[in-house]
Amino acid sequence: MRVRQPLIAMIATGSALFFGSYFTCAQDQQKDKAPEDVIRVFTDIVQTDVMVLDKQGHFVKGLTRGDFDLRVDGKSRPIEFFEQINTGSASEEAQLAAARGMQSPADASSVDLDNGRTVLFYIDDLHLLPADLVFLRKDLSRFIDDEMGQNDEVVITSASGQIGFLQQLTDNQAVLHAAIDRLKSIPYSVFDTGHPPMTEYHALLIDRRPSTISTANMPIPDVFEYFIRQEMQETQSPREQAELAVRNRARMILQQGQAITRNTVAGLKSLVQTSSELPGRKLVFFVSGGFFYDDRNADTKAELERISADAARYGVVIYSLDPRGLTTGAPQPGDAIANDPSGVLDRESKNELWASREPMTTLALGTGGRTIFDTNAPEERLHQALTETSAYYILAWRSDHDDAAQRKAHHVDITLKNARDGTVRWRQNSYDPTETARARPASGKPPPATAASKLAAAITRIFPSRELPVAVELQYSANGTRESLLTINVEVKIDALSFSAASGKDQAEVELAGFVYNAQGKVGSNFQEHVSVTPVATEPREGGQGVFYRHRVALAPGLYQVRVGARDQQSGKIGIANEWIEIPDLATHKLTVSTIALRQTMATNATAPSSPLVNHVFHRDAGLRFDGHIFNATLADSKSDVAVQLQVRRNRQPVLSTPLQRIPDNPSSSALGFGGTLSLQHLPVGRYLLFVTVIDRLSKTSASQQTRFEIH
Repeated sequence: MRVRQPLIAMIATGSALFFGSYFTCAQDQQKDKAPEDVIRVFTDIVQTDVMVLDKQGHFVKGLTRGDFDLRVDGKSRPIEFFEQINTGSASEEAQLAAARGMQSPADASSVDLDNGRTVLFYIDDLHLLPADLVFLRKDLSRFIDDEMGQNDEVVITSASGQIGFLQQLTDNQAVLHAAIDRLKSIPYSVFDTGHPPMTEYHALLIDRRPSTISTANMPIPDVFEYFIRQEMQETQSPREQAELAVRNRARMILQQGQAITRNTVAGLKSLVQTSSELPGRKLVFFVSGGFFYDDRNADTKAELERISADAARYGVVIYSLDPRGLTTGAPQPGDAIANDPSGVLDRESKNELWASREPMTTLALGTGGRTIFDTNAPEERLHQALTETSAYYILAWRSDHDDAAQRKAHHVDITLKNARDGTVRWRQNSYDPTETARARPASGKPPPATAASKLAAAITRIFPSRELPVAVELQYSANGTRESLLTINVEVKIDALSFSAASGKDQAEVELAGFVYNAQGKVGSNFQEHVSVTPVATEPREGGQGVFYRHRVALAPGLYQVRVGARDQQSGKIGIANEWIEIPDLATHKLTVSTIALRQTMATNATAPSSPLVNHVFHRDAGLRFDGHIFNATLADSKSDVAVQLQVRRNRQPVLSTPLQRIPDNPSSSALGFGGTLSLQHLPVGRYLLFVTVIDRLSKTSASQQTRFEIH
């Protein structure tokens, strides 16, 4: 199937940079001109990600570059680079790096079961109706519960910023549900005090009119003429004065509307740009009730073009979702409606729904995504979006340098050869690997900063730095007074540290810092430590030895985030790890399971002491030791009847299950302890979820807890 789309090849962001280099080369040609004519051809790499979908909307895997026919302006172009990439796979970043270097990666293998997608929801709550927001919250909750994969990370953010501190990328479903609960209706603050009521679309039509057309030359009156006549009738003013009043009224409405739209667009632009810090391809759902292009009062169209260009550069695909569902765009109950027996307003407003969706449509098509309009079952379309973006192909070709200098708009055709069936989709903006470096602004000299301030600044960034391998493990428990106690375990692997000889032995210096934030973003506790590290000579550094630190703090029940950072003093490298934890209120007397502590044992000797394993990465020849506590079990005659079942899941599917096992009573403690050891020898390498279910057979209630681990 042939799909023809216009494409502007982005060869450089700054034309001065591009033309400067081009003319310098041209002058050099004149100076070095030999008796023979020398022809120099300048080319730049242009690449785009391509999706091929079957009739069911599933990605067609296993294609090769020989299956594609690439044409630019009708001319066949060789495909210089071709690679199939699984979204969120462990090898995705290496494959993308290879594409930019125009060479195939050494190992492009990945396991689909361990794919972890990055999904960003941008809610334009400045353009949402209250009724639409009610259904949207349900759809988002359904997505988190049913569609979010075991290794996916999701963020829910809004144009107004009302979600606040919870606007963070996470795999914690409790955090995401709390973010959804913060979405409240925001009245659309565009006011019109005139009569009859004038909508923003009416104002747009009026503002686009160049001048008044006399009644004699206009057999069919338009919106402008309607409001002029109404103004003359209401104020008894002459036509010229009425026309000026209507124009000023329309412009005031548009200026209010565009001020709101600018906030929406600026927030989306910031989200796309900051996503550059995340690896691989990102899927953005842009949820909005629509807004308008207004070239006279704002540069919305130009800003959306910049967003589309940034999306190509940073690997972002945008799907635009209108939560209004099946709608004709007719006024909603309670809306102020002008009385118009002539039908002028109805006739002129027939394109209002399309116009309000035009920016969203342009943005989706420009980034290789789709629109999700006119559906009362958006969950199906969200599922389809995840399915069809699960994998993609990278195609790269060489663009003529002089064509790019002229900033020519090109038409690119990508079709399948040999009568293969499939829908080919790609983004209208393509990515030039040289552009990122060119577009990066000169940063100048940073102000001097201490090691502590550098580390603190890195900890507060939106997305964590991973220059150093840092892991954090959170555990809560109850002390004798049933106060919740949070234990923060930190580990830094030393194989990434820089060592220098000090006192005749290798030594590294590490700065550690951590902050505990509540759901409102306020700091409840913090720590800072300087650690000198000396490796154990008899043990390997690679993947083995680590720096361990523990911090304990008493906290009230609630949702918390712990951010921990480490800085290698010699190299300046920084690593950040963030984790969320929900501390329950044990005073409610509800059945509760503590966090699960994981340790590593030797599989051949399960009774041997376990070693700390903060990063939860296990060797296949080791055993997994798990421990936890159960609070608020029901007692009958001072005895409980509680059973525990263990499940190991991969890609949301159980791969190992244990039968229910009764937990013995512990008269000396208010909590029941449980634990055991799992052999990992029969589990393939990959990412897993340890899921613990506790059943209180006396109260007929249950509780659960889960934690992640990996097998290497």
